[in-house]
Amino acid sequence: MERQLMRILLPAALAAMILGAAGPAFPIAGEMSVEGLKGRTVVGRDGQPIGQVTDVLLDSDGAARQVVVSAIDLLRVGGKEVAFDIADVRLRSDSNHLHLPGMTRADVADLPDYTPESAGRR
Repeated sequence: MERQLMRILLPAALAAMILGAAGPAFPIAGEMSVEGLKGRTVVGRDGQPIGQVTDVLLDSDGAARQVVVSAIDLLRVGGKEVAFDIADVRLRSDSNHLHLPGMTRADVADLPDYTPESAGRR
């Protein structure tokens, strides 16, 4: 009985270690509508909230190019807005949050503020 249980639990435990506790992440390009992206919480590689999607920038073909995020900034009232390339944003299979696997809140604090004039320059 104990061996059967180990045969079931061991592969699941290994998969969790390989994939991480939060599950696999998938690129979102072409997967969601603009309305589906707006308002979503964005979290960093450490699982901590970075902010919320306030806008989606489209290319000339109407495809999402960047997401604009109202970032949480504990030092400034209201935070700031930053833009991320859509290719850098992932949708996790186990949550409704968008993930930036290469960023943390501290990394975002060092980024320049988004302005319409700066779109696409990151």
